[in-house]
Amino acid sequence: MNSASAFPLRPRLYGESASRTPLLVGLTLLSAILLGGGLSAWAQLPSTSPSRVGFDADRLEVTHATVKRFVDEGKHAGLITLLARDGKIADVQMYGYRDLEKKLLMTRDTICRVYSMSKIITSVGVLALLEDGRFNLEDPITTYLPELKDLKVFTAGTVDAPHHHQASPHAYQWSHL
Repeated sequence: MNSASAFPLRPRLYGESASRTPLLVGLTLLSAILLGGGLSAWAQLPSTSPSRVGFDADRLEVTHATVKRFVDEGKHAGLITLLARDGKIADVQMYGYRDLEKKLLMTRDTICRVYSMSKIITSVGVLALLEDGRFNLEDPITTYLPELKDLKVFTAGTVDAPHHHQASPHAYQWSHL
C-alpha cells in the first residue's frame, strides 16, 4: 500500500488521487459561516489567486458547483463562500438571494444570521486537525477529553437512589463517533 492510499495522518499533497472535496466544501461553508456575516475585518485582507495559495482550480470549480446546487435545489436561499489561506483571500463567491420575495441578490456585505452552527464549526476544526496529523481516529477520546474517563450511565432506580453502570468496558475511540 502506498502512502497516498494509507490512512491519512498528514495532509495530502497536491495531485494525489484521494479527493479532498468534502473538506474543501466544509472549509468553504465554514468561511461562509464565519466571514459571510458582514464582518469588516475580512474586507481588509489582501486578495490573491487561488492557485498562488495552493487551491486546485478543478476542485474549486466542483465546490462552486456544489454550493450553487444547494441554492438551485432550494436548500438555501443564498450563500456567501470565502476561501482564505496565509492571510490572503483566494476566492469569494455569492450565490442566490438575500431576500427571496424581493429577488435581492446576495452581496459581499450581506449580513447573515447564524444559528446552531457549533457542530459544523467543530467538525471542520476536527477534520483540519485530523488532516494535519494531530490525532488519530483510533486514539481513545479520553486522551483529549479526560472528563469522559469512567463514564457511567443511568440504568435504573430513582433520583435519590440511582443505579449506574460503566458506559462501556472498552475505551471509546474517535472512530466510534
